[in-house]
Amino acid sequence: GVQFQLVSATVAGFDVESGGAVTFQGGPVTVTGAADLGGVDLVGSSQFVAGPDPGIGEGEKLRISNGTIDPGVAGLTFTIPESAALSVDDGSAVFGLDIDNRGTVSSNVVFGRFGLRPGTTLTNSGEIALSGDTTISAEPGAPVAQVRNLPGGTIVADGPPFTPLASQGLGDAARITGVDFQNDGLFHARSGQAVLGSSGVHSGRFVVEAGAQLGLEGASNTFGPGSEVTGGGLVRVAVFLVSSVTTSVVIDGAATFEPAEFHLTSGRAVIGGDRTLPVL
Repeated sequence: GVQFQLVSATVAGFDVESGGAVTFQGGPVTVTGAADLGGVDLVGSSQFVAGPDPGIGEGEKLRISNGTIDPGVAGLTFTIPESAALSVDDGSAVFGLDIDNRGTVSSNVVFGRFGLRPGTTLTNSGEIALSGDTTISAEPGAPVAQVRNLPGGTIVADGPPFTPLASQGLGDAARITGVDFQNDGLFHARSGQAVLGSSGVHSGRFVVEAGAQLGLEGASNTFGPGSEVTGGGLVRVAVFLVSSVTTSVVIDGAATFEPAEFHLTSGRAVIGGDRTLPVL
């Protein structure tokens, strides 16, 4: 592959031939025309400024180990089609434009961060896979970034190991935090600890597998009519170890809320309807 170590550069358009590979370090690299970032690795605090129609080509992959992608003009959406992939392998990736994921987004690191700048929206109708102590988070500022898991979209969390009820707060986790998060698809807490440090109203499914834990530490999470929380694992309402946020959970009377175990460590829960909860 080709490697570029840059102070700054401006190009009219960008595309890597199928099977090719280009590594960028430094920048900013500004693309004034169409940009297909399939086959690109962004490393070493790289800065990429995208022009019209940015995204990843069919069957291609963008890898970010430490970098940012920002819009050159307002109103841009970064598109990941069904057969394409975005991988955050180390450090952090920060996006300053909307993301439409119909393919695969993965974060497979010991500790990493997928940041969204104020006013941006990550929309998922494909798959987002979170592994280890990794975080989808909002960068500081208003309006708050949003994450929308659409019907047909899946978020799979394989978080780090945890000790149930080991302390008052929640620790390391595969975490979505600081954003306005709405799950209308499937959120699958497959192993380890997954945490929602976000606020939102949900109509989709949450499946918590046996041996896994879904922690709720956001200011407000509402499981609305038609939503489902099921599985053989533990759902725990608590706060992050260093957080001062008051956690609130609302379970609508028309929601299915049937985890194997439920624990209200701190905060408040408003429970609608007649139901029996398996309180640990």
